[in-house]
Amino acid sequence: MFKNGIVIGKFAPLTRGHINLINLAACQCEHLKVIISYDQRWVDKQNNRDRKRLGLKNRKKWLMYTYNEIKHISVHVIDETSIPEYPHGRQEFAELIRPFIDENCAIFSGEPEELDYIKQYIPEITPVVVDSQRTRVPISANMVRKNIYKYWDYIPSIVRKDYTISVCLIGQESTGKSTMAMMLGKLFNTSWTEEYGRTYSERVLFGDESLYESYDYAKIAYRNKELEEEALKHANKIVFIDTNAFITEYYHRLYEGYSNPIVSAIAHNENYDYVIYLAPTVKWVDDGLRVNSDRSKTTPLFNALLAEYPNQLPEGRTLYIDAKSYLERFNQAAQFADKILNTFNQGEY
Repeated sequence: MFKNGIVIGKFAPLTRGHINLINLAACQCEHLKVIISYDQRWVDKQNNRDRKRLGLKNRKKWLMYTYNEIKHISVHVIDETSIPEYPHGRQEFAELIRPFIDENCAIFSGEPEELDYIKQYIPEITPVVVDSQRTRVPISANMVRKNIYKYWDYIPSIVRKDYTISVCLIGQESTGKSTMAMMLGKLFNTSWTEEYGRTYSERVLFGDESLYESYDYAKIAYRNKELEEEALKHANKIVFIDTNAFITEYYHRLYEGYSNPIVSAIAHNENYDYVIYLAPTVKWVDDGLRVNSDRSKTTPLFNALLAEYPNQLPEGRTLYIDAKSYLERFNQAAQFADKILNTFNQGEY
């Protein structure tokens, strides 16, 4: 048993292979320091998808979330920006590591060649090779980055959450948002959110929307965001969001006649990966709660809000569906999701 140990890696992204290495190292020392080697130059060379997700905060968050409850494991960072880029600057890299070396210290790695050069420059450290053949988890982070969906099961849930694609459905009342989100979720074997405003109306206001107060809309907007976070935790590559703060703000202006500053602020800061806009071109259906059947009154307000909140229709990432057939609308949405998944797997978003 070593008194101290270190594991060094990019963890870009964190995989079950990394977790296996850290676990085996933690079983062999009293205190283990997991060190993230970070180099923004390397991040800048990655594809668009990974540049957005492999920043230092994400990598540190993944490790801290994973090992927060194991008290003899701590997470640290070294910044390689000031030294020659890998594979050069090995001596300089060793010097960055040196401050973390304590007495009776081992360095654990699944790559023996890395241990050789560290031992060369830090002779007092003990190199320990761990599962170099990757017998338990036969992947690397590089393999994951090249085909994230092929190796989806090899990345922990905290990482999958950040790599999950969010697709928000927006539209006026009775345009099929809730049914579409549910059907897409079932088709793609993933999670979706339900419109909390409906639940709130039924459970708190007894189905009587005339009882709404302005503060009710803020409660709905906050709860919708909580539901989005929960859906992300359980999603399978993609998640479908039924209604957001923008729609809640739309209803506030429709019923109350003015803006809700809390809901509006949330709506202005919403940023989904993709949006599906369902136009009001299907028949309005009375489901017992809906009261806005006159679209000649609601459509101008909705369009004005779209102009006010340009973030709700991100350029190049919005599907506009105005088909009058429910079948055609669903097929267009499903094909859009197929394209999204392929684009993301290729690293293009």
